[in-house]
Amino acid sequence: MTVLWGLVAAVGAVAFLLGANSGDAAQVWSIYLVNLVFWSGLAVTGPAIAGMMQITEARWSPSIRRIALTTSGFLPTSFILLLILYTGQTALYPWVTTPIPAKAGWLNVPFFWLRTYACAAVLFALPGGMNTINRRQSPINTGEAEASPWDLFGARLAHSSDFRPAVAGSR
Repeated sequence: MTVLWGLVAAVGAVAFLLGANSGDAAQVWSIYLVNLVFWSGLAVTGPAIAGMMQITEARWSPSIRRIALTTSGFLPTSFILLLILYTGQTALYPWVTTPIPAKAGWLNVPFFWLRTYACAAVLFALPGGMNTINRRQSPINTGEAEASPWDLFGARLAHSSDFRPAVAGSR
């Protein structure tokens, strides 16, 4: 089965390269960009969903949580695919070949790619960190629940007389 998927990926890569060097290069690179943003968005969202399940102590969803954690495995591949996007900049962005004088400070090639790669690195690193924290605190992986800092904070609030709500008629 791995050989089959390798062949499918190779055929897709050849089709992409042929399309990127054709007359419809702008359309091919646009499709590449849309797919990159879509799949990267799904990969970034998975650990956030798992984090929400961890914070709300959702016990009903271990299989969904496990799947949500595994989506971040695409993030390193996604970052490499984002680096490849640089080669399609002339087809995607018309201001690369014909600069807009009023926006030259913002829309110049070095600054555009520097901020794009820096923001993507931060955006992709945060779910990776959340994924690591979620896996450490997961009762699924350890066999028993571990106390998180949020659990300790919640326990302190629950047992503190300063934070207990006032009940009508009691002093």
